[in-house]
Amino acid sequence: MAAYAYNNNQINFVDFPFRPLNPSSSGVPNPNFNQAPLPYNPLLFVVPPFGVPLNPSLLIQMDEERSLSLLQLIANEGLVPVREEEEKRISVIKKLKQIVLSWAKKVAWQRRLPNEQIAETHATILTYGSYGLGVHGSESDIDALCVGPHFATMAEDFFIVLRNMLKSRSEVTEIHCVKDAKVPLMRFKFDGILIDLPYAQLKVPSVPDDVDVLNPFFVRDIDETSWKSLSGVRANQRIIQLVPDLEVVFKSLHGIQFSLICNA
Repeated sequence: MAAYAYNNNQINFVDFPFRPLNPSSSGVPNPNFNQAPLPYNPLLFVVPPFGVPLNPSLLIQMDEERSLSLLQLIANEGLVPVREEEEKRISVIKKLKQIVLSWAKKVAWQRRLPNEQIAETHATILTYGSYGLGVHGSESDIDALCVGPHFATMAEDFFIVLRNMLKSRSEVTEIHCVKDAKVPLMRFKFDGILIDLPYAQLKVPSVPDDVDVLNPFFVRDIDETSWKSLSGVRANQRIIQLVPDLEVVFKSLHGIQFSLICNA
């Protein structure tokens, strides 16, 4: 039988021969059963599988040590982005937001909207998926959603105007339009990072950077395609709202990802 032993402020894993609690429970005498109890040792705190629980503080210490060990293993395997990679992703999203903002104002100008409205026109980028939850790996792509105002259409303004603006950038390569997908999107690499970019058209004249897509005001009367495009972001935000300890979930997801890779 295995248990944990606590001795001199150290937690050790110990193993000793299993001894049944009841020699006659099976109806057959057990010649290996020893009636003599284990000698008492005040420095040894032994917990059998169905016995008395360990001191909670010791359990917490063991759990923290195991978590740190798992996270270190995941980092050593290159599954967690290093600081430089993370800063690069942040920079890509920042640049993409600036491009989308310029795009929205350009479309507003093409629609010959008043100068005051053009100045106040905004569009934004929202991330979701593994990157949005912070559980992405070093080679993961970025799921990003372009959210634009009511006058910026998908067929003309997103797939033509915005695509041409992206294509003109030196950082953007391998750009493709996937129009016949369940969720239409553009796929391209920005500074070498693969990005999937669908589009959601809201019935508002301007989209703030911190737009709350769970707020009924912003999603009222939108078309079916925009609703599907928003589903990933809405799901991420629901997870963030409902999960009490996101850090624990993120660690668990990294562990699951590592396990799947090892067993692939």
